[in-house]
Amino acid sequence: MRCCITLLLWCFALATLRAAETRPAEMLAQRQRSLVTITYVMENEMNRQEVTAVGVVIDEEGRVVTATGAVPGWLPVDRITEIKAFPVDDAGDGYEAHYLGQSPRSSLQFFQIDAPELREQLTPVTHWRVGEVGLGEEVWGIGVTQEDLDYLPYWLGARLSSDIYLPRPHGVATDVVATPGSLVFNSTGEWVGWSLEGFPEEYDLQIEGRGYRAQLRPTDESNFFLLASSLLEELQDVPTAPDARPWTWMGVTGLQPLDKETSRFLGLEDQGAVIVSEVLDGQPADQAGLQARDIITGIDGEPIPYFRAEFAMVEYVNMAIDHRSPGDALPLDIIRGDEAREITITLGEGPKMVRQAERTYFPKLGLTVREMVFDDAIARRVDWDDAQGAVVSFVRPNSNPDTAGLKPGDWIIEVNGEEITDYEPAVAALEQVRDSDESGEYVLLVQRGNETSLIRVPRTAQ
Repeated sequence: MRCCITLLLWCFALATLRAAETRPAEMLAQRQRSLVTITYVMENEMNRQEVTAVGVVIDEEGRVVTATGAVPGWLPVDRITEIKAFPVDDAGDGYEAHYLGQSPRSSLQFFQIDAPELREQLTPVTHWRVGEVGLGEEVWGIGVTQEDLDYLPYWLGARLSSDIYLPRPHGVATDVVATPGSLVFNSTGEWVGWSLEGFPEEYDLQIEGRGYRAQLRPTDESNFFLLASSLLEELQDVPTAPDARPWTWMGVTGLQPLDKETSRFLGLEDQGAVIVSEVLDGQPADQAGLQARDIITGIDGEPIPYFRAEFAMVEYVNMAIDHRSPGDALPLDIIRGDEAREITITLGEGPKMVRQAERTYFPKLGLTVREMVFDDAIARRVDWDDAQGAVVSFVRPNSNPDTAGLKPGDWIIEVNGEEITDYEPAVAALEQVRDSDESGEYVLLVQRGNETSLIRVPRTAQ
């Protein structure tokens, strides 16, 4: 009898051990169906570069969220081509997808899978129960690696070491726990987070015999993740097409967290505060009476929370703006000098961004020009009304403009003595140069930083 009981206990223990060994594999196999790898080709004037990002399927329609950096902020939409979605752990040529755009609210990037046969294979992340995880408890996530043409998932495990508010709540694990853009779960398989790029790590580099200290941000695996509940909040605003909705802005630059010494002097030790560096003329903040050096202490009648990471206080203000629409009111509590005030700003529509600017490539000349946008005026410290002309966005290496000294970012003021007052006149003047049979050179007057230069470009064949 005793032998039978011992045998039964041994069999039960063996079955339990095997179940424990297979459970992670089963959970990984189930939850990897909420992931895809998005690839696209980023084109420019000279080459084509493939970009890869891990994304999370968010609904039955096949919409996919990826991190902000999955699409560079400067990249024009028409240069994002050949978009495909690949299920992880499934060899194949990929499935057609298209770019939905970047959310003005969260800055997250969104794609949509076009192929219904792939959508049917996938499980939206909202299928998984959202859970919690405490400090010291186990977390695990999905890593994704590329082998040949396949994207293969693998298990990563660690423990939660700390949480941090930036201002959204994030978790930090004791070790890498997922590929950025992938998912993080607790020990019972509940969804607890969305992996982001980790904190920079310092490396000693040797370049041309000299030593350098560099900070590099890991991109393959990370121990840093946004809590699942916060990601779900941001998924309420999914764009329907690139730039379908304007972004919202207040019209200030250089928001900075208030330093601790000034905070103590003003009695703000227990809360956050942000100081305004510059208010742009004629923009919503200026129209409402906000001034440079005003200290923002509250929004909507509530004080700005204090965050250990000081930059999170600035991000808190930016979130309050991003989560509103043009025309909405933004009530602020401010301190000006030694006086507390209340001010309400009617938010406006943000100006055109660099990636939205019109541009023209002149292959024969070896350069690209684009229209000037508001950011160019801010960078050059000039009034928007005075920011006339066009900006050089590309110069082909070893071309005549390159050897003559023209550089990307140069502000074209004149072409052959003709004043350039806008983008269209710049294109027309350069078309005339391109189509001319004259020999010799053409002359560009450009501004670079605080200096103005004449650049004489040979017309010889390239």
